[in-house]
Amino acid sequence: MAVFYPIVSVRKIKNNFACCLCTGLVFLAIPLAAQENDLIDMSIEDLMAIQVTSVSKKAQSLSDSAAAVFVITADDIKASAATSIPELLRMVPGLSVARIDSSKWAISARGFNSRFSDKLLVLMDGRTVYSPLYSGVYWEVQDTVLEDIERIEVVRGPGGTVWGANAVNGVINIITKHAADTLGGLATVGGGTEERAFAAGRYGATLAEGIYGRFYSKGSYRDSYQFATGDDAGDSWQDYRAGFRVDGSMASTNSFNVQGDIYKGDLNQELEFPVLGEPYYYTDDAEADTVGGNILGSWTQYLAKWGELDFQLYYDRASREEPAAYEESDTLDFEFKHHVALGDRNDLIWGMNYRYISMGFDNTFWTSMDPEDDDTQLISFFLQDEYKAIKDKLTVTIGSKFEHNDYTGYEVQPSIRALFAPQEHHKIWGSIARAVRTPHRVERDSTVVTVVLPPSSGPNAFPVQAVGGLASNDDFDSQEVVAYEGGYRYLASENLSFDLALFYNDYDKLRSFAISPYFNGSYAEVYNHVFNEAEGSTHGVELAVAWQVSEPLKLDFAYSYIKEDLTDIYTSWGSEAPTNQLSLRANWQISDTLVLDVWGRYVDDAACMYVKSYSSRYDYTIEDYFTADVQITYSPTKNLDVSLVGQNLIEESHEEYVQEFWSKPTEVERGVYLKATYRF
Repeated sequence: MAVFYPIVSVRKIKNNFACCLCTGLVFLAIPLAAQENDLIDMSIEDLMAIQVTSVSKKAQSLSDSAAAVFVITADDIKASAATSIPELLRMVPGLSVARIDSSKWAISARGFNSRFSDKLLVLMDGRTVYSPLYSGVYWEVQDTVLEDIERIEVVRGPGGTVWGANAVNGVINIITKHAADTLGGLATVGGGTEERAFAAGRYGATLAEGIYGRFYSKGSYRDSYQFATGDDAGDSWQDYRAGFRVDGSMASTNSFNVQGDIYKGDLNQELEFPVLGEPYYYTDDAEADTVGGNILGSWTQYLAKWGELDFQLYYDRASREEPAAYEESDTLDFEFKHHVALGDRNDLIWGMNYRYISMGFDNTFWTSMDPEDDDTQLISFFLQDEYKAIKDKLTVTIGSKFEHNDYTGYEVQPSIRALFAPQEHHKIWGSIARAVRTPHRVERDSTVVTVVLPPSSGPNAFPVQAVGGLASNDDFDSQEVVAYEGGYRYLASENLSFDLALFYNDYDKLRSFAISPYFNGSYAEVYNHVFNEAEGSTHGVELAVAWQVSEPLKLDFAYSYIKEDLTDIYTSWGSEAPTNQLSLRANWQISDTLVLDVWGRYVDDAACMYVKSYSSRYDYTIEDYFTADVQITYSPTKNLDVSLVGQNLIEESHEEYVQEFWSKPTEVERGVYLKATYRF
């Protein structure tokens, strides 16, 4: 059973916490006059009724979803002071969001966090954005105009029944606005100490009767952070992107969407690469160049009594070049879905998916693939039925995904969910699901050199120099989880809601490592070969509370607790998640023209692993930290917003994560920026 630690058990809150709280939240003691609040467009009751699609691939209200769902709305984005999608995800209970350096992030759900997290499925408008190389996400290349995001749906827990492999611990679905909702122009410009310069522009128009379109472009330049030693980390970076979206219908019985994006990023980084011979490593200003683009088209046909048919096709190309490797991938994905009501009690959804991925790789001393180039195919079918066992009281959903991949063959991912509503504003739900994370190329085809060990003596030493790192296994199998979840949602009033989720995840065939040294004639090779020998469990609790204190003031509180019990906490070549995480956001409409947003966050200690110079695995503790962001927005006219933002204000700098190898601990720095947004 999950254990809920009281908030008072969180230790080592910094001494200046009280000072910051008084500075940022002193307004809580000020009598608040009732006044018009333009920022908060929906009541808490409206937010609980918001339509989500990520649980069952169909629209249903958040309160009626038998899963742990959190929605980041457009209003949340506006009030957040965030400049990137990863920053927004810090709002979500149950997510571990850690910034590695100026450009890199480690993000996961319910544990197993890593730069190369591979148990979380991420989509943008239905397009999967993970890298087929390691089944994770390069977060630095996932972006759009934040004002064009309608909502971000985050499902914690398995989503394999409808989304397939890799949706093991959760699904993040980033949904942008319909083109009809972004008519006219928008221009944003700003800059500061860390967010040195950024700008974005978007224009939307009616293209024909019932057809709407928009075009956007944006770019940014971010300053470097600092190493834990205080030296400059040399990790400044810049990125540029542009895209379009067209939405419309040819008749009242259909609708379509066509959209696309292109991007380019130049990422500076200072890495330590191992080399043969003294001093066995060298420091390199290892610039990474990222280039990519995608195009997506979808069509929905409404069939009256026979529901609706959905077709989606997208193509995605991505490449990344840095000293350790060059990788590129081309993905073609087609999906068909049919949603139909069968009588008064059954609501059926089923569909098929085909995905083709072509991957290219250029080998180096540090990373190599055998073969360098590879093509894979994925074919799947899913079926899910929602049965109203007791009208307006009990709903049971049963379904499964049937999938075939080139690595492990057939996989089955079933689930059963139930939602019980004893009263109108009380919802109790539970679920049992099985999900798998299929192997990726790093586990099946790769060799990664992380250290070169000098000759040494002793009972466990090598008399000659040795090369160490990670080596693949042709027989590596899918990792499995059986997840047990339950939750309770309570709408106390139209201005106050509680959302509680508990989970127990039982993992089997997790990634483990076994050293198998041998001498190749020049030096010893001591690689950690991957196997499926690890197992274990995680359990925890997640709580979200939304409270419209008064018309001008809204508070959002989030808390998560997780306990990992694994045979090896480094099974994911990553970290042990922070046990406790807290988030409190306050939005106060001071007047018709002035808004104050304050966001405080606490993150508990975390353990991670990384390779330090030419030593072996190094266990590293990330100290707990408390930080806060403050945003003050002045709107002199209806079309103009000017914001002054302070980020990570509590300390001058703090660590959040260390990349697993070739890297040095980097600290996130305090920053201030000014931003202006004009709509026309």
